[in-house]
Amino acid sequence: MISFIKGDKNLIKDLSKFIGNINKHPEKNIGYLGEETIEIEESLREDFTEEDMEKAFILAYENNKLAGTLGIDIDEEKGVGEALGPFIEGNNYKGMEKRLFIEINKILPLSIKRINMYFNKENIMCKDLSGMLLGEHLQDIYYMSLSKEDFKIMDNGKERELEKEDYDDFIKLHESFFKDSYYSGKDIINRLNENKKIFVLKDEVLRGYICVEYKEKFKEGIVEFIGVKEELRGKGIGKKLLSLGVDWLFSKKNLENIRLTTSIDNKAFYLYKSLGFNIEKTLSYYKINRENIKLLKE
Repeated sequence: MISFIKGDKNLIKDLSKFIGNINKHPEKNIGYLGEETIEIEESLREDFTEEDMEKAFILAYENNKLAGTLGIDIDEEKGVGEALGPFIEGNNYKGMEKRLFIEINKILPLSIKRINMYFNKENIMCKDLSGMLLGEHLQDIYYMSLSKEDFKIMDNGKERELEKEDYDDFIKLHESFFKDSYYSGKDIINRLNENKKIFVLKDEVLRGYICVEYKEKFKEGIVEFIGVKEELRGKGIGKKLLSLGVDWLFSKKNLENIRLTTSIDNKAFYLYKSLGFNIEKTLSYYKINRENIKLLKE
């Protein structure tokens, strides 16, 4: 007998361990949550309030043991959610992947009209599920990493951080590149601190920028966004920006590697390769119309 309950912030530690154990397997791997329990736990505590857990997480129990879960990282303003799962123990799913979507559909805010799924290309369960939901395959995404030993250093001079006088120009530039991004230009600025930086190249105008984050606890760096004005592309600005951001990250003495994601058809892929980034895994990105969850049968 399988029972379903809403998420609870008090269950995050057990939930994180459950997800971490499953996400280590490519054939079950989902998106960007990570594979280490402590990293997943930190992400869930940071991104989900108690209310969020109750309206956007479902846990499945079989014989009083956690057997599956599905969460939706929701953006009510945009009406979009990102699927964190489904994560299911074992290989006999018993239709649980469908049941998890049916159950979470009962508690999601009405404002959520679309659900995005990012899963490892080897995850056949999610691919099949996306087919049942009439999902639209938008693109495949490379998940790339760089070690200090592989970094091909450039002589860039000193990096320049984004200044307050350029906030408006940065926001306009970011929104023109990443209109549907999970972080708006304002969101990025509000998140800036000693470990989250924006570096820019500028003369009379803002030519380009890179957003990077140092995750001290995990000895990891993240390249979140990089953008260059369209009319200035092909002049080495992107390479200089990337090298500036990476160089700053590697100035952190405990940092072990840097990660980023890019679509397969993005020309920047060759830029990342040129500085030493290597492909770790490939993710498939599907867009799901929430109405299609009704097509699933228990």
